[in-house]
Amino acid sequence: MLKHELAYVLGQTRNLHAVKCLEAVLESPQQQEIVRHEAAEALGALGQASSLPLLEKYLHDESQVIRETCELAIARLKWENSPSAKEESIQPRYHST
Repeated sequence: MLKHELAYVLGQTRNLHAVKCLEAVLESPQQQEIVRHEAAEALGALGQASSLPLLEKYLHDESQVIRETCELAIARLKWENSPSAKEESIQPRYHST
C-alpha cells in the first residue's frame, strides 16, 4: 500500500520531476497492479503530453484495471493540453494560506 500511496501523492503534488519515475512504475510488470494503476492515474494528473505514447501503449495491457486507468488518464491529458482547458481550469484561482 505504501507504493500505491506514494504514486498517488506524486500525482497530486504536480511535481513534474516525478514523471519519469511514474512512467517506470507503469512499465514495470513486477509492480502490483494497484501500484501501476496509481502511477497511470498520477501521470494523467500531472498533465504532461509527453506521457501520452506510454499511456496509449498500455491501453492494450492484459489488466483491465490498467487499460481503463490509462484510458481515463489519456482523456485527462488531452483535456489538460487543450485550448478549452485554459478557460475552464479546475485549478483554484486563489491559493489558501
